[in-house]
Amino acid sequence: MKRKKQPVNSEPILLSSGILLLIFSLFIPIPIILFMQDLLFFKDDTLSVIRHDEAFKGLAAAFAWLGIVALGAYATIVYADKKRKPYRLKWVHLILAFLSVPIALFSLFSYSSVQETYIETQNFGEFSSERIELVEVSQITRHYEPNPTRVTSITFVSPDKEITIPFSAEDGRTSRAIQRIIGDYSIPVIEDGL
Repeated sequence: MKRKKQPVNSEPILLSSGILLLIFSLFIPIPIILFMQDLLFFKDDTLSVIRHDEAFKGLAAAFAWLGIVALGAYATIVYADKKRKPYRLKWVHLILAFLSVPIALFSLFSYSSVQETYIETQNFGEFSSERIELVEVSQITRHYEPNPTRVTSITFVSPDKEITIPFSAEDGRTSRAIQRIIGDYSIPVIEDGL
């Protein structure tokens, strides 16, 4: 005689995972982005990897979205149980949950890297990275923001393309890498907004 399978009570799982995902969205994206981008993009000739703010915000949004979908599924299951109706929104909630996957992937691949011979960047939402060889760079433009005066981004310009990467003076590795590039390749620097 076969035993009937008992249905899994998913309500506590959905409730606790929804709450945990919302809480984790506040601080877990930082170590995930740092670890995964180091793992994926650091090579032997890497001088610096710059994490875009969009990477952290996007992964936090993906975590929060999953948490909201889990809580929404919990609420609709509880509502269906109270009304004694079957829960029919499983596929809707699964599709909504899978929408967080591309957001998380776009976040992981939102970076800029300074290599010994080239600069590479991939912005949030783009499917491929852009690369500019340093021997082709004809000028570097530092973009300043007033109050307080600080460099916020740097543009590398060649005859056929230009790439802008975010910059923070607090990132010592990137600051040293840019100074090394300017010195090694004798590239003229233009100050924009100073």
